[in-house]
Amino acid sequence: MTGTAATAAPQSLEDALQSPFVRTLLTVVRAHKSSRDGAGDLQQLESYLFPGGKRVAGASCAADPAATARLEWFYSAVAREVERRSGIPGSFIMMMSREIFGRVQVTAGRLVVANVYLRDVNAFGFVSPAALAAEGERLVDEALGWIAGFPEVARS
Repeated sequence: MTGTAATAAPQSLEDALQSPFVRTLLTVVRAHKSSRDGAGDLQQLESYLFPGGKRVAGASCAADPAATARLEWFYSAVAREVERRSGIPGSFIMMMSREIFGRVQVTAGRLVVANVYLRDVNAFGFVSPAALAAEGERLVDEALGWIAGFPEVARS
């Protein structure tokens, strides 16, 4: 399952919902929501989608717990997908201030494969399922590139 070939960015709603990253994200979201209501894939992803553009954060300078959960689930899916495709254990570390900014690192073995600075976490979201899938696949593909470049560190 190891490979560094870039995954094509999904163009349609159906392609986005079938992308490997989105399938993994849906697994994570469903595990955390433990929803038994039979919600469809698109309904499960609604909290990530802001079709009118970037979500406007409230007047509060504190991170919204729902936004923090969206971030955790998203980067958990990145780490899981990196592990699935590379065979190297993946995890993520999220460091947040009390305000609305922070940092996420995704690791594979001992190698940091993604380092993302977060600005307005309350506005974390995407304009479409295709944009969500494309960003997730981009992060996974970049991580696999780092693993290919430094396999001895990732596997140590």
